Amino acid sequence: MSFHLLALALLACQPPPELEDTAPVVEPPPAWVAPDQRGPYQAGVETFEYTDPRGKEMVIEVWYPAVPEDGEEPEPYPLLPITREAYRDAPADRRGAPYPLIAFSHGYSGIRYQSIFLTEVLAQHGFVVVAPDHPNNTLFDVDDSMVGQVMAERPDDVRYAVDELLAMVQGGHERLGGMVDPDAGYGAMGHSFGAITSMILVGAQLDGQAMVDYCATRGGWLCSLVEDIDPALLTTEIEGDERALWPVAMSPGLWYAFGLEGEGLAPVDEILMLGGTVDDIFDYEEHIRPTYGHASGPKALATLEGAGHFAFSDVCEVAYLFLPECDTEGEGYIPIEQAHAITQVLVTAWVGLHMKGDERYAPWLEADARAVFPELSWEQED
Repeated sequence: MSFHLLALALLACQPPPELEDTAPVVEPPPAWVAPDQRGPYQAGVETFEYTDPRGKEMVIEVWYPAVPEDGEEPEPYPLLPITREAYRDAPADRRGAPYPLIAFSHGYSGIRYQSIFLTEVLAQHGFVVVAPDHPNNTLFDVDDSMVGQVMAERPDDVRYAVDELLAMVQGGHERLGGMVDPDAGYGAMGHSFGAITSMILVGAQLDGQAMVDYCATRGGWLCSLVEDIDPALLTTEIEGDERALWPVAMSPGLWYAFGLEGEGLAPVDEILMLGGTVDDIFDYEEHIRPTYGHASGPKALATLEGAGHFAFSDVCEVAYLFLPECDTEGEGYIPIEQAHAITQVLVTAWVGLHMKGDERYAPWLEADARAVFPELSWEQED
């Protein structure tokens, strides 16, 4: 036998080499954390610009569970000097993915990151949140002459923001790929004008003529905004989004934009509303309570005694000199930090229970847990 053949024979007798285990290591999600505690994740945030199917130039902010690099620090948000706990463009934390998706709609002359006290906390508790700027209705470009058009277009601003996010989720985006189940729907959440947007998304039917007729015999700043609206802009042809679920409406109002009897709000159910008793934009008795009353059950209303209209935003970070409710010693107002704490617990528990289906959140919506907040009263219809 030649040396060559001998070598081949010896090799044939050797045991096969062990195959390396190339399966990815999947880490379990972190331990569950109660909604009154800081969530188990870090929050990442990223800004995207795109042109939607209508040809509108859009900007969205996305918050998500993240794993920031060592030494990384949270950065201020664009254009405004506000910083909390989100890490810009941080790597995604996929231990609990896919996460529930929430779409947030800002208020009149607000901005997509106006309520980071809440959107960052939701990311820390295992949610992905997407929020668009509503063109011609932000802090930097608000146009009072376009209220009707803005109101009509806002639902599609959110709808297409969700579509854009889901395209990145399914397209393998570096940070967002696989972070959301594209077939699971999304939570519709908003503040003030954004609360109205969230209710339209889940099925509320607008009636522009009713709003104009209602305001024809009334004065005030709100009605002055809509007195010149073309009622044809605001009709039942403005469709909701069947993917939109479990609405959360903070400082809701303008119930008469849905019919003189508020009948267009009947399709809205399974909603959590939050309102303050000293709201000087959407008065509690004239706006918030009727809006809640016209919605269908099941529903819940959280009333914050001494909370103003902007208690559900971070506006006090930049406008504390102009708004009485931002004054920590202002008479009749609860501290904005207390309003934020109540909102964080209730909203996290609500979406955790309903969107994650996790019963461990339920006790935080019950009387014993709510008792720690003396400023809070609660109504619920099943």
